[in-house]
Amino acid sequence: MFSAAIVMNYLLASAVTAFIGIATRSRKLLDLVAIAMATTGLILSISLMFNTINYGVSTYMFGGFRPPLGVVYYADFISSSLSLLSSFATVVSIILACISMDQSIRRYFYPIAFLLIAGVHSFLFTGDIFHLYVATELVTITSCALTAIYSDKRNAIRATLIYGIAGTAITSFLLLSVILVYGSYGTVNIADIALKSIDPKAVTPFSGGVFGEIVSASITALAMITWVFLFKSGIMPTHFWLPRVYRSAPIASLVLFTSSSDILGVYGILRIYRILFSENSVITSFRNTMLFSLTAISTISAFLSALLTARQDRVRGIVAYSTITQLSLALAGVISRDSEAVAGGLLHISVNALGDTSILTGYTIYMKNRDIDNFSSRLAKVLIMIGFLNLFGLIPIVPGFWSKALMTKGFLDDGNIVGVATVLISTGLCAIGYFRFAINILLREQTSKFKVVSTEGRYFLNTTILLLLIAIVLGLGIGLTLNPQILNIIVELVSRSIDVDTYIANTFNMVNR
Repeated sequence: MFSAAIVMNYLLASAVTAFIGIATRSRKLLDLVAIAMATTGLILSISLMFNTINYGVSTYMFGGFRPPLGVVYYADFISSSLSLLSSFATVVSIILACISMDQSIRRYFYPIAFLLIAGVHSFLFTGDIFHLYVATELVTITSCALTAIYSDKRNAIRATLIYGIAGTAITSFLLLSVILVYGSYGTVNIADIALKSIDPKAVTPFSGGVFGEIVSASITALAMITWVFLFKSGIMPTHFWLPRVYRSAPIASLVLFTSSSDILGVYGILRIYRILFSENSVITSFRNTMLFSLTAISTISAFLSALLTARQDRVRGIVAYSTITQLSLALAGVISRDSEAVAGGLLHISVNALGDTSILTGYTIYMKNRDIDNFSSRLAKVLIMIGFLNLFGLIPIVPGFWSKALMTKGFLDDGNIVGVATVLISTGLCAIGYFRFAINILLREQTSKFKVVSTEGRYFLNTTILLLLIAIVLGLGIGLTLNPQILNIIVELVSRSIDVDTYIANTFNMVNR
């Protein structure tokens, strides 16, 4: 029930904030409702995570229709973890909007942001590839709206047009893939497809057996879906839209992008290659070829984007190209044959999100308070440094160290020396950009065109969000340092989540919690 409740909460939040924005001009009421509903979503995500850790996988049938007839939500450790990350980012984003956006913009921002997060959670939980396509389109449309929310900025409109046109064209291949799969397998349920891709003679209730020759359809669908998900995460060579969006969208929107919508591509590739078309499927040979290609793409993307990160001197550029680098490393991890590397890649998604969120939040509050030089300004500098140290990942007290350590160990165990070199070299190149900017923040004044609203009455929000982010990033890092056994638990839980036999059994047996 938690998975469906999370999505419904965000859909309701979108409708309620839209209504309040139209019906009243009360700034405080709108802000309080938005923060309250974002916090409710976070509480539900925390509950889902505890439920998953204590009891395992949970499923939810929409309309009471059993799969493969109806849509089913499937919540395991991976989807629950990313749900928690996205829900936390939503709270941070809403607070940043309160701090930095005018009321006339916030009344549009809140409904669209909640709608985007509803789409993100639908993507994370769905066990249906058509629903996956619908969620992808919803995330794409709302991302465009959040990028262009300042309609008077030419750069924002240009970035939105580029992303919107390219995104619509590319995601149409996802719909074509759904049609191909349905036409050959006779189903759009992921567990049903996974079962029949392993055993074409399998017969399931409602959908029966396969309808025709599935090998060609599976090869075509896998290739197209891979391209779509590479585009969604902005990994080179499909990255052309991401730097433009990151340079133009509001900071509050960027927090949502880097922690939710932009991580879906890597997550989608993991699900497609581990569950939908697993290593025992009828297209094993083509799948292995695609995995080799993805390894090469992620390696090249990590190197080139790290070089570009080193050349950046503004926070948006650093965050944009650093995100491409970190998601490229995460992709290399999740497609590895070693379970530790997979767990490290998934942990690195959260590391990048927390690092980017810390930098963006700290930078926003610092630029608003630097002339006053109050407590919030000094605390913001601390958070910026912690964010960069987390992305750098060579100090054990931040979680970035442990995600890279897991990936590196996994690559070594798998004999992937190129993967190890990719992690180390890209880390060193990114550090040039990270610390040059950090030194500028600490020692020199920054010139910026960043516009903000009055800080009056916002000191409580400033201090709260700064302290919360510092506590979470350092708390995770110190917790992993003091108790490394947690990493073994994460690896075990991730291994269970990517086991195709477990996924099929849990879906059709309908474990309801």
